[in-house]
Amino acid sequence: MRFSAGVSKASNPLEAAHALCAVVRGQLAGARADLACLFLSPHFAEHADILTRAVYAELSPRHLIGCTGEGIIAGAEEIENAPAAALWAAELPDVTIAPVRLRARPSGDSLSLDHWPAMEEGSFSRPTFLLLADPFSTPWMKCWR
Repeated sequence: MRFSAGVSKASNPLEAAHALCAVVRGQLAGARADLACLFLSPHFAEHADILTRAVYAELSPRHLIGCTGEGIIAGAEEIENAPAAALWAAELPDVTIAPVRLRARPSGDSLSLDHWPAMEEGSFSRPTFLLLADPFSTPWMKCWR
C-alpha cells in the first residue's frame, strides 16, 4: 500500500490540477492510484469538471471521488477563504472498491437513503464506508448551518 497527498493554492483550475498530480505521482512512485479523493474550496465549485478531467487524464485513478469544503486541509495546513485544492490518493492492492452515490430524501419524520447498495452475503467480509456529505444538498447538514 502506498498513500499520497498534495495541496495547491493556485487559483487557476488547470494549474492546481497539474500541481496536485505532480506531487501525487511523485509520492506514488509509478504506482497507479486505486482511489483518489479530490477536495476543492468553493472557489473551484464551478470548475470541478476541469479539475476532475485533468486528474483523470494525468493520473488515471481507478476511482475518483470528491467534494467541496469550506476549509481544505492537507498536511499541517488548513486553507480557508482562499482558492485551494487537495488530492489524496492510494494504491490499495487486494481492496475491492465500489463507489456509490447516495441521495437523502425526507421520509416522514426521518430521512431515507436512495441507491444503498445491495450486498450479497459473503460479498464483503467487513465493509468500510468513506462518506462525503455535500453540505448544500444533504438535508441533515442544512439543519446545522
